Amino acid sequence: MGSSDLDERETRRHLGAVTLLVIYEQKNAGQPREQIPQLLGAFDLWGGQLWRVPLSGFHHVNMGHPANPLHLIMNCLAIAFMGGILEPRMGRWRYALFFLTATTISMVPELLMSNYVMGLSGGAYALFGCLLVLMQREDAVADCLPPSFVPTGFIWLFLCMAAT
Repeated sequence: MGSSDLDERETRRHLGAVTLLVIYEQKNAGQPREQIPQLLGAFDLWGGQLWRVPLSGFHHVNMGHPANPLHLIMNCLAIAFMGGILEPRMGRWRYALFFLTATTISMVPELLMSNYVMGLSGGAYALFGCLLVLMQREDAVADCLPPSFVPTGFIWLFLCMAAT
């Protein structure tokens, strides 16, 4: 792991994200350092600082290379499009609460398995799911969505799962 990876991880941790804590141990002076298995997961690592979980959603990782902003751009476009339909219907505060709650809940299972997630993809897919339900119940919502909305959303979901 390069020093830039460590600097980036430390910066994210300083800004509130849940990050992987790596501890190294050197048993003898002439031998290389060995990585000690991490503690019991994100909640133990940060001493109960649960506010780091929702805040991690607002840090972003790019697939493949740090200079590749495609993941961030696609999340922003999806959230802007779907949020533009849902926010007027739900109201500003209910929409914000829904989005923040969905983003947080989508991270918890991976954090409990000691994976360290970042980004708003879980929140974006909660918006997608909400629109799937609403378009079945309300014609006004269905009229706002292009015919390719459902197949494109599912294709993108499976592509993102395969890529990560």
